[in-house]
Amino acid sequence: MTAFDALIDGFVAQLSAATAVCPFIETDGDAEPLPAGRTASILVLLGNAEPQQLGGIAGNPVDWVTEVQVKCYASANATSARPAANTLAGAAYARLAATPSLAIASGSGVFIGEPRIEWETDQAATRMACTTLTYSVTHRTTNLTLD
Repeated sequence: MTAFDALIDGFVAQLSAATAVCPFIETDGDAEPLPAGRTASILVLLGNAEPQQLGGIAGNPVDWVTEVQVKCYASANATSARPAANTLAGAAYARLAATPSLAIASGSGVFIGEPRIEWETDQAATRMACTTLTYSVTHRTTNLTLD
């Protein structure tokens, strides 16, 4: 497992701990984020990763900034699904802010910081909204590997 896999696992573990923020927390995108019967879902995805020292010093660990998206989907039979998506995103935000290291080993240098937030809405048979929290996560890998 790479350090990048560990990031995703860390996000999922925090969102799933104790009473889960949402009963459906997934890591693989789907053409239909809210299948029939679901009113809420969270999707955790890796974005881009950039090394912070190009070239670096041979033999040293590499520091990274990796984007991780927490997409909070909600549907509603109302005038707007946005409030439900924002409520879900607020719960996810609070849970993640409580453990900004994601409880990953201290030598990995993980820190999630504050997210960028984006909103999307869609109107079909039911209304759907997505509030996306995009975290720029700082972390470290060992020399010559992605671990």
